Amino acid sequence: MFSWSGIQTAETLLLSRALRFRPEWRDAIVWYFGLEPGMYVLEVACGPGILAPYLAGGIQPGGQVLGVDLDAAFVKRAQEMAPADGTVTYQVGDAYSLPFPTGVFDAAVSYTGVGVLADPDRAVAEMQRVVRENGTIAVAEAVSGPFGFRFPGCDGLPGPTPYPEAARYWDLRQRLMAAAEGARPPGIGSPRWPPLAIPALLAAAGVQDLVVNAWGYVTASDDDGPNGTGRGRVSLERDVEAIATATREDPTRHGLLSEEEWTEWDLASKARRAWVECHRTYAYEAGLSVVVRGINREKRS
Repeated sequence: MFSWSGIQTAETLLLSRALRFRPEWRDAIVWYFGLEPGMYVLEVACGPGILAPYLAGGIQPGGQVLGVDLDAAFVKRAQEMAPADGTVTYQVGDAYSLPFPTGVFDAAVSYTGVGVLADPDRAVAEMQRVVRENGTIAVAEAVSGPFGFRFPGCDGLPGPTPYPEAARYWDLRQRLMAAAEGARPPGIGSPRWPPLAIPALLAAAGVQDLVVNAWGYVTASDDDGPNGTGRGRVSLERDVEAIATATREDPTRHGLLSEEEWTEWDLASKARRAWVECHRTYAYEAGLSVVVRGINREKRS
């Protein structure tokens, strides 16, 4: 049985989602998902339990969120972190065959869950089945890639002199990023429905009155000072480590970089890190999430 926790740890997911679901954004994001106080909400592909408690906090009084995921390791971690007030519960469940009767939920939502499925149409149909007539269906995806948008132009901005290795650093980095994008295991995602095609996916499923919203973050990713994000110091060397994890082995074994280029990358990364230490303003990362919600006008049996 496929296990997402074998690709990405719960800790990695929790770290990345901390930037995407900030407390001050909760009211807006809950509205983006089309949720209201008192709703009974299903989160499909809940992972280690990041979104469900976040949404539950915004639909009180009386709201409840039930998260399901096929990965038992993620569900276990989610249960360990669930609020003590009982507003959030979790169970193992298959998005293609949700273990619930027809029409029992007021809303079904998913964040970066439907988009990794080989047959997202089938998952959306199941979400429609378990949601009552005129209930809400909402699907969201992160559309900024595995490490967010990067702004390499900052390395050459007027003012501070860019480090000599800047151009070469970004050349090698782009190759590694492309490798990470292409290193997803077979069967992950559908070529018919890339993340930005969410509106078309829901429209094809018959979800009506679609509304599209987006939110995102911009942060100095190497800044752990008083105005930082609390994410800690994220060095470019750790980006390489993350890429290596994504490919499940040293990228050199794929022939992506020669041994000489790998050494060059390592030196350029360290040069950039030293430069960032002196010019923190110039190292920014951004992430963007798009959410599409609609109304389940015709109940599926």
